[in-house]
Amino acid sequence: MDNERIVWPASRTPEDPIAKMADDFAEFINEGKFSADQVSEAYFRLMGVSERTDADLAITTILAEMQRLEREHLPVSHFIKFARSLKKIEDSVPAYMQYVESLPVTKSEKQMLCSLVTEQQNGELEITIGGEGVGKLRIQGRKDNPGLMANDLSSFIKQVKFWAPAGQSIKFTFIP
Repeated sequence: MDNERIVWPASRTPEDPIAKMADDFAEFINEGKFSADQVSEAYFRLMGVSERTDADLAITTILAEMQRLEREHLPVSHFIKFARSLKKIEDSVPAYMQYVESLPVTKSEKQMLCSLVTEQQNGELEITIGGEGVGKLRIQGRKDNPGLMANDLSSFIKQVKFWAPAGQSIKFTFIP
C-alpha cells in the first residue's frame, strides 16, 4: 500500500468488478505519474466539455484509458472523484508547509518538520508536551508521494495539539 497514491473506500470488496476497474485506473495513473490536472482535462474531454484543443500525449493516453473503462461500464463519476482526490494530495505539501509555519514551535522545529516531507527522512519523531516525553512516531519517507506523508504528518500533529492540555508547550524532536 505504501506505493499507492489513492486508497479507495474500504466498503468495496476486491471481488467487485467496479472496484477492480477503479483500482486498475488508480494504478494506471500512479504508474504513469500523471497529474490531477491531466486527469481532470482527460475527464472534461471524455464528457465533451473541454475548451482545450492541444494534443497533449499524457491527456490523450489518460483519455484512451477512460474510454476503455467506460466501455467496460465503469461509471465516469469515478474519474472526477479520483482527480479531486489526487488534487488534494498534490496540494497537501504546500498546505502542510503553511500549517507547520503556523505552529507555536521553534524555527528549528519548523524546519525539521518541513524537512521530514521535503527530504523524505526515516526515523522517529519524538513528542514532548510540557517538558514530558509522551511518545514517538516512526517516520518512513514516502519518496513516491510526499503528499501522502504531508497528509499523515499534518493529521498526526493536529491530534497531538488536540490532546495536549491547554497552555502546555509541544516540542518535536527528530531522531534519524
